Amino acid sequence: MLHLVRKKKKTLSKHHHTIDRIAEANAVFGGVALFPQLVNVWQTHNVQALSSTTFLMIFFANAIWGVYGIHRKDPAVLLSSCLVLISSGGLSLLSLLWKT
Repeated sequence: MLHLVRKKKKTLSKHHHTIDRIAEANAVFGGVALFPQLVNVWQTHNVQALSSTTFLMIFFANAIWGVYGIHRKDPAVLLSSCLVLISSGGLSLLSLLWKT
């Protein structure tokens, strides 16, 4: 009867299937997807074609994913969201600073 009263601790199981490894690699790949754009903007100072609103939306969406990754203790989600936060935050900032 005591086992019914105790709260069971939820744990996330770490799967080691091929699709899990692909998903983890995709987290890194997706996380760095905006970095070529960030480098290009940094080098050229050309932000005319960028929408700061879009990158701000991407930034805030990934901030939420980052909190979710912390909550779920999911390093792939956390890594991906942190990388996108850096790149989208940088693009937002440069877009706002360098738009004429």
